Amino acid sequence: MKYYFTFIVILFLVSCKSETKQSTESVANSSSDNKCNFKLQGFGKGYENSGTPLSFGPIPSSKKHNNKVITNHLKEKKERPQGMIMGRDIILADAGEGYITLQLLQGRVLILNENYDPYFMISYGNKNSVQERTKEQHELLTKKIIDLSNYLISKHKK
Repeated sequence: MKYYFTFIVILFLVSCKSETKQSTESVANSSSDNKCNFKLQGFGKGYENSGTPLSFGPIPSSKKHNNKVITNHLKEKKERPQGMIMGRDIILADAGEGYITLQLLQGRVLILNENYDPYFMISYGNKNSVQERTKEQHELLTKKIIDLSNYLISKHKK
């Protein structure tokens, strides 16, 4: 299973590099070889007023750390049924393998699995960092990122 996940991460990295070579109109410069960066239109004006920055890629971690984060978030959610602190939430992925952690104030989603070392982060910027993004646009973008996360998990489930 670990090798399968490593293969998926490599596949994403190769896909990002081939995308960058084919077209640079919708791909931003990346300071990291491990992440893909894009500009989305229709969700406000980003840092350079050319779109919302979207970044995704693996983040170095450990199984122990991932398990600790999952356990703490599930505990917090159970203790605070009215809502987690600072716009956080954790949901079981639709495929039943792994968790999707929402960090709404930061505008990012983490895909965590206690059976893998790295986790996967998708960042779409917080509402205030993107000019003219409405609350409705932010919520819609969050739902789309959750859908993308569920798709990635189910697509690459062993």
